[in-house]
Amino acid sequence: MFRETIQPRFSETNAVGHVGFTVLPAWFEKAMESVYRLFVPDLASERWNLIVVKFEMECLAEIGHRQEVTIETQVEKIGGSSFRLGQALIQNGKIAARAETTLVYFDYREKKALPLDDRLRAALQQHIVVR
Repeated sequence: MFRETIQPRFSETNAVGHVGFTVLPAWFEKAMESVYRLFVPDLASERWNLIVVKFEMECLAEIGHRQEVTIETQVEKIGGSSFRLGQALIQNGKIAARAETTLVYFDYREKKALPLDDRLRAALQQHIVVR
């Protein structure tokens, strides 16, 4: 499991003082950076080889701007060329939002999915959670 801590900024709040729901996808993506580095260690865009094919998010509680949040990222499933991540955004010990993202190992020049090789599969397997 990967963990990312974020300190919400006042500018990310909405009219009622909670972090706006449009901010959360950017936070969830920031928390996926450790997973991205398994594929492209320096995150160089010219070697990028992942594509997001599905993203779902569920908001469960208000998120305040004065307390930091932790996002836990886990691998839930590994397929032939794709994998699914599950994420939980936690504030004050409570899950305030969840996300699921499906990514595909992808060749942008050929515009096609690539099979996950043994090295990548093993790296992802280290972070898998069975539900």
